[in-house]
Amino acid sequence: MAVKRRKIRIDLDEFESGNLPPVCMISGEDTDESKRCTFAWTPPVCYVGLIGGLLPYIILALVLRKKYSCTLPLEAKYHGYFWKRSLFSAVAVIGGFVSLFFGIAFAAQLEVKNPSLAGAIGIAGFVAMIVGLVAGVWISTRGLRVDSITNDDLTFVGVHPRFVEELEIEREAEREARRKRRERRYREDPDE
Repeated sequence: MAVKRRKIRIDLDEFESGNLPPVCMISGEDTDESKRCTFAWTPPVCYVGLIGGLLPYIILALVLRKKYSCTLPLEAKYHGYFWKRSLFSAVAVIGGFVSLFFGIAFAAQLEVKNPSLAGAIGIAGFVAMIVGLVAGVWISTRGLRVDSITNDDLTFVGVHPRFVEELEIEREAEREARRKRRERRYREDPDE
């Protein structure tokens, strides 16, 4: 049975204090392993720059892009998870554009001898490009990934529900400990 993945916001303080539960964010299994990962996120508002062309988009993306490095609890078998997914996505997109290029180049050479075959090859190259783009987007939007990065937190989607549950338990324990510290401080010095 497929596990319904969850979305969760994790404060930067939780990363820095090491208060994440020892549960793999992908599989939900107990783990003592962790992996240092660097995430980059570009706000969706940057796509508005495409109205003015590619250069305004690139400028907006470079200015507004946020990066953060953190240590995530991941089983050893998932240590290459992020770069492999990025590689497969890039190969799909690049493969689609290469197919389009070769389809057009081959069709241009055949156009004089067999125009109907040239048209079919050109269309096949275009279809291969669309398939590559769709496959690249599909791969990059599946599984564990960062949905947003702010100055205070990272929002992950595709997180295993067991990790989310364990994190909520740890957060509740931390809130309870803070409440007890405040009560103790108040009892010791009620004038503050």
